Amino acid sequence: MVRACVRSRRGREAFLCVYHFSYVQYAQELNVVFVPTRRTHLSKVIYTFGKASIYLDKDLLFCHRDGAWQPTSLERLSSLAS
Repeated sequence: MVRACVRSRRGREAFLCVYHFSYVQYAQELNVVFVPTRRTHLSKVIYTFGKASIYLDKDLLFCHRDGAWQPTSLERLSSLAS
């Protein structure tokens, strides 16, 4: 999956693809759903990660909490997802 994505895209998009694959694995470890939605924020795809809504921008993870998008750590995301 990662190889096909990296070959078909260049630069930052390839970087995000590798991170996306890591989030898929992390969601599987936590036994939560990780799927893209049809929504966007700042032209970034919003994903459902368990009960949380997230988007990826460069090497940052943002989660929608308390009515705003906030940078979030993976540790915090795992508690928000379940």
